[in-house]
Amino acid sequence: MKKQALNKIALELGLKVALKDSVGEILLAIRRLIDEDIDPGDHLMGFDKHADLTYKQVQEEHADYCDWAQVVNRTEASPGSQLVAFCNFLNRHAPAESGSAAAASEAMSARERLAKIMEGLDAKKLGESDEKDKDGSEE
Repeated sequence: MKKQALNKIALELGLKVALKDSVGEILLAIRRLIDEDIDPGDHLMGFDKHADLTYKQVQEEHADYCDWAQVVNRTEASPGSQLVAFCNFLNRHAPAESGSAAAASEAMSARERLAKIMEGLDAKKLGESDEKDKDGSEE
């Protein structure tokens, strides 16, 4: 699988990846997300002023901190793995408005989102193959 396709999958899943990340590193990050056995909201922050709170508690009770964390995660060159993990949680579990398409998308599990993305990539690849066949060129 091409690195570009993996980067797209990782972004769709709310994971922050860098251009320098290897295919193996991206796959490992995706696998960790899919294989989570416990609710990620139950993870303890483990750092900063909310170290003793869970991700869910911080998300529900400290919106200003969540906003700050997202800004740091987007703008800092090396925001730190714990902050990145927390922001990945926020991106995957953003409060959604009921009845909207965004709510339906956010309600999907990581596994469902990955399956949907993979189906889309497969369809694109099949479409490209069909076009090549029509032109008379080989795959």
